[in-house]
Amino acid sequence: MHHCEGGLSTINGVLRPGIVHRLDRFTSGLLVCAKSDASLKSLLEQFKERTVRKRYVALAHGNVPKCVKTIDEPLGRHRSDFRRITVRPDVGRRAVTEIKAVKWHGKYSVVHVGLLTGRTHQIRVHLRHIGHPILCDHLYRERSSRPRTGYRTLCFALRVSRIRPSGKRPAHRIQGTIATGHAKGAAKHGR
Repeated sequence: MHHCEGGLSTINGVLRPGIVHRLDRFTSGLLVCAKSDASLKSLLEQFKERTVRKRYVALAHGNVPKCVKTIDEPLGRHRSDFRRITVRPDVGRRAVTEIKAVKWHGKYSVVHVGLLTGRTHQIRVHLRHIGHPILCDHLYRERSSRPRTGYRTLCFALRVSRIRPSGKRPAHRIQGTIATGHAKGAAKHGR
């Protein structure tokens, strides 16, 4: 965003210039920003209408099965820890996550994740719920595993597919590359 030098939409103010969506605090990767106010409005509407597909890659504990799995579990605030989100069938909002393991490294799996909804901590909570929490996730880690310091949660926003703001062209895909820090963290844990 720095290289745009004020060339981003100003609708969201100076603290969030042109930012269309957000990532969880410890997730890194691709973030969509709009240069013009018209583009920002169009993109915000596409995210709201869920016509945007978001893809992530994560390194998870355990051997996640290869088949595509859909996790459709409602999420809400944890009853006693305000920082955490948990599966809450009673009061939660619908959250749908698709996962597919693509590689296995000993006791870890590389998982491709697709979000059909966009709830706070959705990937982290759903993977933990099925018994495969994300590595280096200090908030949702397995209690038996020691927290690793110095690494971000090994979850990376990899790809966003969207309709162009004009709506006249077919879907467009933007893909990021995994940061060096993520690769080093994955190498350290995925022996």
